[in-house]
Amino acid sequence: MRRASYTAREKLDAANALEATKDVARVIKERYPDLSASAYESRRKLVLKWLRNKPKIEMQCSLKNGSSNKKARSAGMVYPFLVTSYATSLNVVLMKVPKSATSVCQPADVVWNFPFKARLRAYWVGYLREQLRAHNSGNKCALTAPDRAKVSKWVSMAWDEMSSTTIANGYKKAFGPLLDDADIAVADLFENLSRHCAIDADIGEVDSDDDIEVNEVDEE
Repeated sequence: MRRASYTAREKLDAANALEATKDVARVIKERYPDLSASAYESRRKLVLKWLRNKPKIEMQCSLKNGSSNKKARSAGMVYPFLVTSYATSLNVVLMKVPKSATSVCQPADVVWNFPFKARLRAYWVGYLREQLRAHNSGNKCALTAPDRAKVSKWVSMAWDEMSSTTIANGYKKAFGPLLDDADIAVADLFENLSRHCAIDADIGEVDSDDDIEVNEVDEE
């Protein structure tokens, strides 16, 4: 037997009717007069469920063509209505990822996601070190957590430090060779050094153009 389906508008109308009358039997009788006795109990539970989910159904009806849809979301997708609606208001286009296609994005975790989080950690460690330097040895040390504004600033700074080249290489497997492998090699090296605690949290990555102080010995 094929399972019945209902549009978002039909669900909302039934929920509104139940909310107004507080009589589920009356709502079912008026809206589904041909319903068989064997199907009554399942329909009663369904109408009660629509009333509980009324805010979500209202959100779906507010979306373009949402009132005529019979499903709250596409199969396999988890896009809450509040998220899609907010994205639309920001003129952001959300794209579905095809099945079995998420593996093409895994290199991004090494290429730019790891360095991004490493920069955030460096800011946090530096923040703690500043508190330790300012601490009076005669008093009890009580480190304070960074506030939301400071953390937001760290996120913005860390993202600004990420080059478009590095991010693009994260999707190299999906779209073919876009750029050279220099950034990927650097990211791999950076990850390995970080795992072995071989990177200073304050200095971070050292660029080839940076000045490095060395002790020179004059040969006589």
